[in-house]
Formats: sequence, structure tokens, C-alpha cells
Amino acid sequence: MLAMGIDFAAVFDEENVPVGLVSFKMLAAALSARYGHALFAKKILRGTLVPSVVFGPIAATQPNEQITLVIPIKQAAVINPALDFFAVQAHLERRPPEHSFDDIIVTSETGTYEGLIPMRDFMKLQMDMLRWQESELRRRNEDMNRTLAQLSQA
Repeated sequence: MLAMGIDFAAVFDEENVPVGLVSFKMLAAALSARYGHALFAKKILRGTLVPSVVFGPIAATQPNEQITLVIPIKQAAVINPALDFFAVQAHLERRPPEHSFDDIIVTSETGTYEGLIPMRDFMKLQMDMLRWQESELRRRNEDMNRTLAQLSQA
């Protein structure tokens, strides 16, 4: 099963557990290649191998190399509601550099699929949170300075 994101779709199994991401570009390239629709349309996404030549120079390191359509879940950005922003940021920084996705898979605490968050929305949310924390810190500093001034006058 697939859940659509921006540039990728989340792939999950029958128990609603995410197994990875599939690139729309790679999927379209595989299906539109010569005989691609007949060869790949009825195959299960997980474990389907496609010759790298179908994807062109972006994927081909060796001409006869077989590339899986599904990027494994361990290389994807996966978060769950139990994580805070700092834990999520640390998790995102550990992704392989060649896999900088536009979508983050969200799971429940039990690991089942809950949805996708576009990376730009996550970053905007994170920036909004940091701005709010900064304003709260400034407000508390002003309160403490007022209190200090009052204590100094007393």
C-alpha cells in the first residue's frame, strides 16, 4: 500500500507498518521504460529490482546494477509522537547523505503508519517553536531584570 507525499510515497505492509519510501520519479521511470509497465506494474514494490539503466546517470554506478524501488525504512526519516523536536532533529541528521527526502514518515508509538509530514512543514514548525522559545526567554529575562531592579531599590 502507498501513502502519497510530495516527491515520495510511504510504502507499508498489511499490518500498516512502514517498510520504506518509493520515489515518484523512479516509479514513473520504471513504469514508462520500454516494457516497464508489463514488467513492473503487477510486481510487489517491496523487493522489486529494476536495472539501473532505466533511471539513467543519477542511479547508475554500474550498467548492469539492479536497484530496488523501495528505499528501506532504516534509511528513511521516521518519527513518532514520543520524540521531541531535538530528538527528531538528531534522528534526521543521521540519515545517509544520499537520502535527503522531502517527506518524513510519522508512526505511532507501536510503529504503525500515521502519516507523512513534508520536510519544509516540519522545518517551519521547528522554526516557529524556536521563535516562541526565544520570545519566552526574553520575557522571563525582562521579568527577572524587573524583579532584580525592585530588589535593588528595596
